[in-house]
Amino acid sequence: MNLEEYNFWSDRRTQESMKKKLFSVEGYRVKLKGWVKEILDLRAVDYDEKAISIKYEVCTLCSGEGKVVNPSVDASGFSPYNQLDLEDYLSGQYDVTCPKCEGLRVEAFPRFTGGLKEVIDEIKKEEEDYVKSVASEFMMGC
Repeated sequence: MNLEEYNFWSDRRTQESMKKKLFSVEGYRVKLKGWVKEILDLRAVDYDEKAISIKYEVCTLCSGEGKVVNPSVDASGFSPYNQLDLEDYLSGQYDVTCPKCEGLRVEAFPRFTGGLKEVIDEIKKEEEDYVKSVASEFMMGC
């Protein structure tokens, strides 16, 4: 494994694109993904999707731009050996849709409460750990 591959897999833009979404937002309502509902049902957690309120904040990955530079382009920084044209880079030619907000420029933060919040936090932690584990395997060349 070379340094460029290591930097690519440790880049948070790459890792964010690997995470599974826990929910979608339809209008002003939170719609939990099927796999999340299955976990909640297995753990006998009572929840009402209609009662979950949403707070919106500027996306923390793209800072409200709706796009990020493709991590395969600049995860390792720049060197004199890069074949990139700086003008193209600065003009956004290498930009891709932000994997976190999906181009919406804002993130939805559902306000989960009680037992639902505990389980959702646990699912998020497990998902982050899984993504870091997979990225680590790629960094090691597995």
